[in-house]
Amino acid sequence: MDEIERMVWTEALGALYIDNHGVFKDVRIDFKYLGQRMFQVKLNGSAEPGTPFEVSADVRLLIELKAYDNRSTKEDILNFFEKIFHSEEFNQEWRYRDEDIFFTATPKD
Repeated sequence: MDEIERMVWTEALGALYIDNHGVFKDVRIDFKYLGQRMFQVKLNGSAEPGTPFEVSADVRLLIELKAYDNRSTKEDILNFFEKIFHSEEFNQEWRYRDEDIFFTATPKD
């Protein structure tokens, strides 16, 4: 096994990404707040080979921000998070692997 194959990957299969991993040709994502920090999430779209899909799930809000290979600092990540959310409403966790930073935030009960 090479170095990449030995790594432990924490990303969920089929996740949507902002910068790359263009798995979907098109997708519509609808969010409905259900209360108690829960959201109904519906995805409708088609994969690159033209396969349509429809997914619906009730999920608890979870925010994950990642910086690979020193592309951002802990301060950069926290500043971005605080532009969108009230940080005092979230439990925050930081993890590090080599030059990578992983930030996770979950709503406080």
